[in-house]
Amino acid sequence: MTYTGASTIREWTLPVQSHLHKRRYTCWTAALGVSLLLASCATEPATPAESSTPSDTTADAGTVSEPAENITITTPDGQELAYQEISLDSVSPLTESDGFAVTTEWESPDGRNANLVALDGTTALLELSDKDAVDMGKMEVLSSTRMATLNLDTEETIEFDGTEDLGLDENYRVPAGGDLSMHSAAWLETTGLQAGWENWRLFATAPEAGAQPRLVTRNEDFDDTDNALMNVSGPSIVGDRILLGVTTPDDAGHITSNVVTYGVGGEGPTIEMTNGVAPVPLSSGFAAFATIFDESLVGDTEEEPAASPYRVGDLVLTEFDGEPEAFLSITAEDEADPRNVPVGSLAADGGSLIAFTSNTHLYVTPADGTQTHRIALGGTPTVDDVQVCGERVLWSQESTNAEGANHWYMYDTSTQSVGEVPVGDGVYSVVCSASTVVWQEGSETPGKITAATW
Repeated sequence: MTYTGASTIREWTLPVQSHLHKRRYTCWTAALGVSLLLASCATEPATPAESSTPSDTTADAGTVSEPAENITITTPDGQELAYQEISLDSVSPLTESDGFAVTTEWESPDGRNANLVALDGTTALLELSDKDAVDMGKMEVLSSTRMATLNLDTEETIEFDGTEDLGLDENYRVPAGGDLSMHSAAWLETTGLQAGWENWRLFATAPEAGAQPRLVTRNEDFDDTDNALMNVSGPSIVGDRILLGVTTPDDAGHITSNVVTYGVGGEGPTIEMTNGVAPVPLSSGFAAFATIFDESLVGDTEEEPAASPYRVGDLVLTEFDGEPEAFLSITAEDEADPRNVPVGSLAADGGSLIAFTSNTHLYVTPADGTQTHRIALGGTPTVDDVQVCGERVLWSQESTNAEGANHWYMYDTSTQSVGEVPVGDGVYSVVCSASTVVWQEGSETPGKITAATW
């Protein structure tokens, strides 16, 4: 397979008509067709008690078959991927004997809600909002929110200026994913509260007192039509770049999907990869899924929508400004449609470890291809929020018992052991970074943030 590498925006032809880890985005999964799962992000509403899960943009498969149950993963030399199997049969909660200990319990001092967005070391990126900022009944944003950082060691907060002061328009917005580094913060804001985002904006600033947010880009830079469906994945900050994935279907059923970067000062964009989705940061570049668009499967009716011919191809690694190279090739055991594969979350944290899900398994592999681990998740679990944090991988898995509660698991590659993060039933957001994990209480104390180390 051939991939297109970096280019400038002037060389990028858009359709005429047209929708972890050190860092963690509060995400839902949007499926394009029945095979490609693109991580699209949105902030939770004011409290879990008032929330409603955003609807997936899963397209009707039309004539396309369901994803094959079995897959084959091969390396670039054509060899089937070898891995070590890890079991979840005997998993127990992490305790102080494992080195796991709560270090911070912080509550919003002014009664505002504080939603976790990202984590870098022991500094969290938060969204602060009034309790009545969102009307979930009408799906409307009623007041502005603010971004802020929280130092988990000192419990000091630094609140950013509001983006409404930039005079872009009169719409209120909520954050929809973001990232934080020592020198930069970047986040998306949107007026939309469902998977179809409208009027999204990407902002950035220095995470320090008095720093002014600046507009980096907006959805109109990629799509100037009236289409309501625009999928964005990211952002991630890698050095002095902001990494973003943008996928835009047009009215004819053609899909443009690109990995782009901007300088943290707003320079760009640079097209790092065409036909690529869900980029995640590595130490000197990124990983992404390559995609295939099958012209013969484009639907002409509402029963066969445009997204159905979109297929995931290889897992690709690339250096910035370099040529993408296939890292793993994922195919289905389906002679009629070998690319109809059920690939889900993809995660990395700016290091060398990569994690992704497919069917009922979680794969954890270093970028150099050595010693891949495969974790059997069991049954048909709902797996969300896969994150890489140093040598560990964190994920949320829906319980198969009558409680229906989510459980948060942590896999340590150094010890090859799995433990359950003891966050309790009232938690609805968890973020990890290196040796720190942070979670957020539910409706009883929506402004409470708890941090632990191990």
